[in-house]
Amino acid sequence: MVMRPKIPTDNIILTDIDGVLLDLLGQMSVFLKQEKGVIVTNEDWLKGSWLHEIIGGDIESDRALFVEFTHSHYFKTIPAIPNTIKALKTLYETGWRFIAITATGQDCPTQDLDLVKQNRLENLKIHFGDIFEDIHIISVIGSKKDILEQYAPTWWLEDSLKHANDGLSAGHKPILMSTPFLKIDQNKNNIPVIHCPLELVKIISKETKKPHNRKKWDRSNKPRL
Repeated sequence: MVMRPKIPTDNIILTDIDGVLLDLLGQMSVFLKQEKGVIVTNEDWLKGSWLHEIIGGDIESDRALFVEFTHSHYFKTIPAIPNTIKALKTLYETGWRFIAITATGQDCPTQDLDLVKQNRLENLKIHFGDIFEDIHIISVIGSKKDILEQYAPTWWLEDSLKHANDGLSAGHKPILMSTPFLKIDQNKNNIPVIHCPLELVKIISKETKKPHNRKKWDRSNKPRL
């Protein structure tokens, strides 16, 4: 089998979005309260991984609710997690640009992934400006490994231990954002964990040279999906 060359990442940082850059669960709570009359607290989100475990219903109702959410104005106005704007703009000013890999797809014909991507990009631009070169959307239960393996080794910011380890296996340097869902005792590979996005700036600035310039990323390098 002929090995295809890795996509260059000389000035690129790969990053997750929800729980890392944007407060999706907080905004989902707003959506549920205002549109469905359902109150979900921060503590409630710790009760399970799926909506039906928290508010009742079933997997199909989970999917329908989340699709509606991703199509709505709520999804493109998700607040940024504190200090992420300052952290990313600081890195951008030293030459870095960003590519996002996000698990918001639902694998169903009712979800318009073009609209979801448009909403995500608008949301990111509101907070961070024009610093994202691309965004890849996978299924909420899917693996990011296939996309990560197509990029040359670089920094990989995540809040999921599984996805962080997939990045490590692909040769990247993962950094975990601490969240109430992260089980530190399962971090067998000792992936660095940060509690504030500004720590990301310190780690990257200390361990890597600044990119030579902030040149636009070659969009012909898009992964093969």
